Amino acid sequence: MAGTAFTVFVIDNDPTSLNRLTKVLRPTGYKIKKYPNPNTFLDEHDWTEPGCLLLNLYMKDLNGLQVQQRLAGQQLERLIIFLAARCTVEAAIRAIKAGAIDFLRKPVDRYRLFNAIERAKERDTRIRRVNAERKEITALEQRLSPREKEVLCHVIAGYQNPQIACVLEISVKTVNSSRPSNGKNASAQCR
Repeated sequence: MAGTAFTVFVIDNDPTSLNRLTKVLRPTGYKIKKYPNPNTFLDEHDWTEPGCLLLNLYMKDLNGLQVQQRLAGQQLERLIIFLAARCTVEAAIRAIKAGAIDFLRKPVDRYRLFNAIERAKERDTRIRRVNAERKEITALEQRLSPREKEVLCHVIAGYQNPQIACVLEISVKTVNSSRPSNGKNASAQCR
């Protein structure tokens, strides 16, 4: 089903529930890391590791919504699947509006849990790919000269070389030599 490239981080302050979830997840092939409280997770967690978070809503010290807020406040992107034996509609709505993948009731239905983890994996993969592309684009942009950046903005806007030459009051030959060879995906500089 999964493989080892994706980790499911499980936070639950109830040791019985934590062990039960780990047992349910073991056959999936995902790497599993369990935490008895959210503070341990926040202190020890490797944010670069692909994965999702199974997070108990009701815990001592920090509840699941507070953990979600703390992650968002630190600009840390970790996809969350909430778990709760009981919950209010308001709590579930807050969690989903803040970006949770799903909100599951305990005891957890395996099919729904595995489905939610798969959706988290797909989204995590997509997010990481987009972030890697952004880093690559930024690195490429930093290598452009100011003139190349200026020409690129006009290329992205759809101008032809003679139009760019006219707008920038330079020759078409200068536009041709200043036009970046790989202008695809480099629109961030023009925003």
